[in-house]
Amino acid sequence: MAGEPVVSVTGTDEHGLKVHEASVRAGLPELDFCTNVSRSFRECFDAFGVGYDAYIRTTDPSHAATVEWLWTRLAKRGYIYEGEHSGWYCKSDEAFLTDRQVGPGPDGGLVSLDSGHPVEWLSEPNWMFRLSALRGPVLEWLQRCPDVIQPASRRQEVLALLQAEAEAEGGGGDLSVSRPRRRVPWGLAAPDRTVGPAGSATEPQTVYVWLDALSNYLTVAGGAPAAAAAEAAAACGGETDAAGDEAFSAVIGPDGHATAGAAVWALARGDQAGTSWDASPSQLPPLAADPTGPRAAPLASGPWPAFAWPPAAHIVGKDIVRFHCVYWPAFLLAAGLALPKSVVVHGHFTAGQRKMSKSLGNVVSPEALVSGAPTVFADGAEWLPPVSAVRWYLAARGGLGSDGDFDTEDLRARWDKDVVGGVGNLFARLTGSALLPAGQLPDPGQAGLSAEDEELLRRVQEELSSVPAAFAACRTGAAATAISAAAGHLNAFVTAQEPWMLVPGKPTQDAQRLAAVIWTALEGLRLVGTAMQPAVPQVAGKLLDALAVPADKRSWADMTPLFARPAERETHAWRAPGLRLNLADPASGSHKRPATLLFSRSPAAPKARRP
Repeated sequence: MAGEPVVSVTGTDEHGLKVHEASVRAGLPELDFCTNVSRSFRECFDAFGVGYDAYIRTTDPSHAATVEWLWTRLAKRGYIYEGEHSGWYCKSDEAFLTDRQVGPGPDGGLVSLDSGHPVEWLSEPNWMFRLSALRGPVLEWLQRCPDVIQPASRRQEVLALLQAEAEAEGGGGDLSVSRPRRRVPWGLAAPDRTVGPAGSATEPQTVYVWLDALSNYLTVAGGAPAAAAAEAAAACGGETDAAGDEAFSAVIGPDGHATAGAAVWALARGDQAGTSWDASPSQLPPLAADPTGPRAAPLASGPWPAFAWPPAAHIVGKDIVRFHCVYWPAFLLAAGLALPKSVVVHGHFTAGQRKMSKSLGNVVSPEALVSGAPTVFADGAEWLPPVSAVRWYLAARGGLGSDGDFDTEDLRARWDKDVVGGVGNLFARLTGSALLPAGQLPDPGQAGLSAEDEELLRRVQEELSSVPAAFAACRTGAAATAISAAAGHLNAFVTAQEPWMLVPGKPTQDAQRLAAVIWTALEGLRLVGTAMQPAVPQVAGKLLDALAVPADKRSWADMTPLFARPAERETHAWRAPGLRLNLADPASGSHKRPATLLFSRSPAAPKARRP
């Protein structure tokens, strides 16, 4: 929409103890189980029109090569060492926790204060990552880049976490990045396969699932990290230090802690000038095709490796902020790689103001919602929501900050009010045979539009001016609110102008004014339809098709109203008078009430019959 190239990546994290145990319960080999789960996610994405350029599975051979590359690089730089780790372990979260992160649960047992899952005390030989040496640089990165984590409340949480750990004894400690293979058999084998302190038997190790999973960002980048040396893209605005010739490893002091310096800040900026790369490999392996389908093509052959690193944004859930905003930046700094430019943290959807969980039986299945049995509402109506209705609702109710509560009654009400009523019915009223019998774009006449008409279009444009930035910042709720408000202005305008009183045969007939009113309202609908595309591309596309808007005139740059002046008609020839609107029924070729082609209203409750 902004005319900028974008690489969108998603995927599945397929290793770890939880996956192994789930596959055992399902009676399937781990890889077969993961393939089924991966396929189900893809099918859901396809059903809801969720597009992506690559789908990474952590069981892909190319991803295993990436993890080995990163592990070896960290080890060579002295950031991975043998040790014994003791602490509270949460099997559900697959993470060790500090004393500060553990507390009593509802049943009296100890649980993770973040997730509520039970914890147990473990002591075992592991490979350790020197996280204590990187907390300072990560903290400085967040302090000097105030907008790198959105929303601001999540940044404050991470800052508080880092500051508390930095003040703790031992600087917060280091991070265990492996698990004994006897305990976690399903995962990538650690390149240094055995570990054990003096006097203990060594044993094979499995790579920590989060070091494994987070590396998928490097996998999808292909050879891009090396190309980032020439990019020098700042992670945030403002003055920065010069990169200098200092390799990052040189800023680790004799006490084992990193000191903030030019090289650290250069890496946070994405400027790799001070980085010394290993002779081999100097690039990450290309992405291999995913065996579950044809959609994952090798990225190395695509047009994007030159700008794919560092990522413009990681979009993550609120429950995995620590891993993306503390561990991952630390891994990247230790490896000498540029940090992501932003991390966008979204909330979760609840049901009935309660967290969705299988035990509560309140999990909403997206597929079942749109393809299963119709939902029965309190008024007795039955409705199977279209995909666009669910997409609009999730956009309107979701976003950053607090959680959104999913409610099917609210879904129906918002769809009917915002989209069917606010946009679909207006389009139908304007293009029906009563006002527009020829199905042709009206000519407002040489006099052009009235001051009132132009004021309406300016108001609609002003209302929608915040939409591109809102969508770009993942503030989908704000975008939906602005779109609904703009549609409200259009409906109020049409109601006030009463174009049905201007048609031939009425005492107040005025063909020129009728044309101006219809033209103005349809032009406003063009702006609204353009703005709706990220949330409901199918509905917006049909609306713009019906308005005969060319495919290359649907970007953010085209969200400027045309005031039908002669000079502007020459510039925007596609909107010239005489253009026929696409109002035909595709099946029969006949004129049909437009709303039936574009929108699906939820049915009214059945009327009671007399006995």
